Amino acid sequence: MFTQLRLCLVLMMVLAIALPASVGIAQDPVTVYAVINHANATQLTPVAELKGHVTTVVSLAFSSDGRLLASASQDSTARIWNVETMEEVVVLAGHEDNVNQIAFSPDNAQVATVSADKTVRIWDVTTGEAIHVLSDHNREVISLAYSADGAYLATVGADQVVRIRDTATAEVVNTLEVQATDSVTNVVGFAYSPDDSRLVTGTGTIRAGNYDTAGDRQIDIWDAATGTHLNQMTGHTDTIFSVMYSPDGKWIASGSKDTTVGLWDAETGELVHLIDAHEREVHRSIGFSPDSSLLATASQDKTLRLWDVETGEQVASFEDRTLIDSMAFSPVGNLIATGNILGSITVWAVDETIDPDVMQTDRAAFAKITTDNAGQVRALATLEAHQTTVSDLDFSPDGTQLVSVGFDASAYIWDVANQEIAFELVGHEDQVNQAVFSPDGTLVATSSRDETARLWDTATGEERFVLDGHEDRVVGLAFSPDGSRLVTTSDDTTVRVWDTQSGEALFVFEGISESVTNFAAGIAYTADGKYIATAAGHLWNITGEGFSVDLWDAATGEHYMNFGRYDQALYTLGLSPDGSQVYSTGKDRLIHVWDVQSGEEVLTLEGHTGELRHGVVFSSDGNLIVSAGFDKTVRMWSAETGDLVATIPSERDFVTSLAINNDGTIIATGNLDGSLKLWAVDPDAEFLASTTDSEEAEQTTDETASDTVTIEDVELGTIEVGQQIAGAVSSNERRLISFNGTAGQQITISNNSFAVFIEVYDDTTGELLVERTDAAMIEGIELPSDGTYTIVLTTDSRGNFFIQIRE
Repeated sequence: MFTQLRLCLVLMMVLAIALPASVGIAQDPVTVYAVINHANATQLTPVAELKGHVTTVVSLAFSSDGRLLASASQDSTARIWNVETMEEVVVLAGHEDNVNQIAFSPDNAQVATVSADKTVRIWDVTTGEAIHVLSDHNREVISLAYSADGAYLATVGADQVVRIRDTATAEVVNTLEVQATDSVTNVVGFAYSPDDSRLVTGTGTIRAGNYDTAGDRQIDIWDAATGTHLNQMTGHTDTIFSVMYSPDGKWIASGSKDTTVGLWDAETGELVHLIDAHEREVHRSIGFSPDSSLLATASQDKTLRLWDVETGEQVASFEDRTLIDSMAFSPVGNLIATGNILGSITVWAVDETIDPDVMQTDRAAFAKITTDNAGQVRALATLEAHQTTVSDLDFSPDGTQLVSVGFDASAYIWDVANQEIAFELVGHEDQVNQAVFSPDGTLVATSSRDETARLWDTATGEERFVLDGHEDRVVGLAFSPDGSRLVTTSDDTTVRVWDTQSGEALFVFEGISESVTNFAAGIAYTADGKYIATAAGHLWNITGEGFSVDLWDAATGEHYMNFGRYDQALYTLGLSPDGSQVYSTGKDRLIHVWDVQSGEEVLTLEGHTGELRHGVVFSSDGNLIVSAGFDKTVRMWSAETGDLVATIPSERDFVTSLAINNDGTIIATGNLDGSLKLWAVDPDAEFLASTTDSEEAEQTTDETASDTVTIEDVELGTIEVGQQIAGAVSSNERRLISFNGTAGQQITISNNSFAVFIEVYDDTTGELLVERTDAAMIEGIELPSDGTYTIVLTTDSRGNFFIQIRE
């Protein structure tokens, strides 16, 4: 019956080949790019970046004619892209958990996906509708493969059963039981041979959403018609994520967590080349060129590499901007696509006439950012030096320097023109919270968790003064308009004023202690220097009463005006260039703007779906308000009307800090992952118009529904209730532990009495739920909703930590 059905379906598929194969694409061959071969392999260029997914792209597949590219992501969606236009044409939404793999049917009319939600889905490529939703696997479905004739779709999951389905009816017509000596072994890599006579599987182990080193690590060959086991090959020492036959059927390639790539004789099973290919694991990121002469591999070491199949020698290597988790070689041979952990897809080609859509860093001048061109702002450069969160940024008054500070106790002054570090400011012994240039640009002030503020010479990078007097972390800084005074706020409930020429403490404002006994209290002088403005947040409480924005007499410390009280913490504060308006941001994700004279709130800017931390500035002319936050967007608003002018994805990570230079031409953003990005107007870029309120709400909901922190040392996918997770953290290390939680569950975090800074984030909203310092144990952190969460541990000493989830 199996053989008869197979022959019948082969005939059906031959007849179906004449059907249209793509969405909105001309039927002429794709000839824009040169075919990649040995002679030109070193000339690959990233010609496009496809953006739509919000987290790791784990699988990529080209259609057989090379016109479409399909992608699958941990954001629970799959997407189809038009290769000719590099535009998204269909979003496949319906899975309720990670989409693990995607593949086109040979006639390109359908794509199939498998997911951690235990389902297999078959989709219509033209409409994006699910034709079949199959739920016969009882555990996570890991891999899939179409037969070359399109008659069958094989799927396999953590239940260790390969199900072979009739693609016309989606019914299971045969099953293969994985012959594993270890009960936890799973089939991870999976493929048909070109003639459909064989199936190849690669095994590994999955526990709680992670791949472990226990269990079998082998490649098996099976008779596709009968399920008979034909051969077994060993050589890898860890999970085998991907296996595939070469188009000519002579080779089998394999990619493994052990960082190697194997090339095997498909007939004999002999290991011909075991290539020490990468420095980190190779996921679903291997692919043969159509003529079987080249093998492309990519890895979490951020590289794409090309290898000579016959010799096993490397032909070319290229570096991408972040960890690569997936890869596909176009069947036409003219493109390679790589997917990364940030959710974007890079398309590579041999065509030096097409420039990547990036800003040229050698432009002599930049246009001023205005309401007319705000939508054309594009990334200019990425600066990397900090090892973890960039907590604050500030441009010098003349725009030639940029100061950045981070949670890794580091501080840098950058040469903006050359995008290089001019000076490293060495002295702080703990995380640095804020930095600001003096009005004349000769000094930089920094504040730190080490209970000090410091003044630095911007011409030499040398430390001028250590402002030692606070008894807890120093969180806020502001220079007086003439630069003669520096005001600081601290968790010790005091505000102190310092002489910047001598470094001496002049006086303490005790009267405002109640308002500033708060975490990340914003502080600023008014333009005339007569008043000091403060914004109140709080370290220990998530919500409460008394969080406010206030004005105080700068000479006496007497309270002058209150701009209202809020039940959620306020994080930042600033004034417009003319001093007529003051703004603050907080946990409510809103930007509040008040008139200084009347104290009335004149604008409330709503749109961000994540918190704003040091993430709002006025342009120098006061016409634009620029904001950036934990929703991974940079937004620009009209300061006059409050209208949203443009929304630009920051693409890389949660944005934790923001600055704009005085001439309004360059924006700088700092990220949770420690990187900085410079932005400027690209006159060749298509304008990104702001959306309507309803469109914006729908867009941000979709974009952030599965928004996760995707950093390379996240180590947990699921923590079972009652299970205790133990780990170690080294001195000055920052560890991130990501897990899936359920509403009402409670977290307990403890350690062996070493100094630790603990943060807990809701990754869906970007909200900081808990922030504690030097806590030996935190109990009863209740999760507000079902979703993904990240625990961040930062320490200045070595020790062990323990995490437990309870109902």
